[in-house]
Formats: sequence, structure tokens, C-alpha cells
Amino acid sequence: MTLDYVHLGDLTAGRLKQYKLVLFPYPLMLPEASAAVLRAYVEGGGTLVAEARLGWNNERGYAADRIPGLGLWEVMGCREAAIQTGDKGRTVLYWSGTEIPGMKAGDALPARWFEETLEPIGPSARVVAKFADGTAAAVMSSFGKGKTLMLGSYLSAAYVTDPSEPAERFYAG
Repeated sequence: MTLDYVHLGDLTAGRLKQYKLVLFPYPLMLPEASAAVLRAYVEGGGTLVAEARLGWNNERGYAADRIPGLGLWEVMGCREAAIQTGDKGRTVLYWSGTEIPGMKAGDALPARWFEETLEPIGPSARVVAKFADGTAAAVMSSFGKGKTLMLGSYLSAAYVTDPSEPAERFYAG
């Protein structure tokens, strides 16, 4: 398995085509041109995993009226229904899906900062994790020939400071 880091400035359809999976951590600000590239990548068969508040702001700092912004709510198969900061900046996503190898119902994935409640949109969108209050914390969907997973918090930030066995299985899967 090869792991690459692709800078937003180098994000092109040709560059992404070589990857089976794109993981987009902390995607708050996104250049408008990147949204079209991500859309084409997924539509063509790629898999996109994004953390909370995808495309909230564009490169000029303008906030989206619907999140994921820049039309990516269609690609991700969901939209933000509510947002709050987790207690002391921490939260947990309780996994319920079976689509990711190694993950099982009840796995607790530590996360940071936001609890973004997600609302599935479209027939292929389904909730695969919930927050402690029962609201949707992750939505898996399909778009074109590809797949998406929208996470309602920041698993990557939690993993950096406090790696957990369920998070290791999540990233391995």
C-alpha cells in the first residue's frame, strides 16, 4: 500500500485518478475549483472520505449556505442538519455499519471538536455511525461509480493525540 499527500494546489482529475481512496482531513476551507475535481473523482469510481464541515468556506472565506459546501452535499449524499462543539472538544462516533473491513457494530471512534449531525440525502445514503445522543455522525453513500463516507467530526485529530485500536482498524479498513 502506498500513501501520498496531495496538496490542494496539485489537486487535478488526472492526479487523483491513480488513487482508490482519498481521505480529506479537516476540510473546512476548499478552493472552488477543487470541488469539481473531487466530484469527478468520485463520479468516475473513486472513494472519498471527508471529515466534518467539508467545504464550509471557499478560498475567499465565503461560507456555504449548505454544508458540505460547493455542491459536495450531492456527492457525499448528506447535508449538515446541526452543529455543536463536543464537550471539552471531544466526542465519540459509535459505529453501526458493516461495510468497512475490521469495523463492527458498537466500535467507539474517538473524535475531536465538532459534532456535526448529518442528514442522509438520496436512496443510497445510510447512517453508519451515531453520536451518544443518537444523531447521525457518519453517512456512507455512492455517487456515480464511486463511494463516499462523510464523518461528522475529526477522527484524525483524535488519533494523533490518542490512538485507539478501533481507530486503527478504521484506518486500516
